[in-house]
Amino acid sequence: KQLGVKTVVGSHTDVALVEKLAYEADVVLSIADCDYLPAAEAFLKGLEYRFKDTGNVPILIHTSGTGVLIDNAAGAFAGETIYDDANPDQIETLAPSQPHREVDLAIIKADKEGYVKTYIILPSTIYGLASNKLVDLGIQNPHS
Repeated sequence: KQLGVKTVVGSHTDVALVEKLAYEADVVLSIADCDYLPAAEAFLKGLEYRFKDTGNVPILIHTSGTGVLIDNAAGAFAGETIYDDANPDQIETLAPSQPHREVDLAIIKADKEGYVKTYIILPSTIYGLASNKLVDLGIQNPHS
C-alpha cells in the first residue's frame, strides 16, 4: 500500500482470479511466469472484456526473457545478429519454437487485435546487491 499498489494473494494458476483481476485493472504487470500460457490467456481474456465493456484500451507490461534470443552457441562463437529494441519487426522474426515465444505470440496477437496495448520486456539477470525502496520494504530480495 505504501507504493500505491493493490496486492492480492493468489496464484497465477487460478485463472478465474487472474481473469477477474485483469478485468478490474487499467494496467497489468505480468511478471510471475513468462511460460505459463493459461495465465496469459486468462489475463488477456480479462483485458479483452474490459475493453469491450469500457472502450478503453488497457495496458499490459509482460516480462518474457532474453532466452528468446538464444542461438545454442554455448559460448563457442559470437552470433552475427544484433537485436534492436526499436525494430519490433526483427523480434517478430524469432521462431515460435524459441523459449517463451508461445506466451509472447499470444500477447502480440492480442495487441494486433487492438483490445490491449502491450509491451514485452526481455530482462536479463543482473548480479549484485540491490539497495532500494523495495528491498527496504522487504518485497525484493537484495541478493541476486
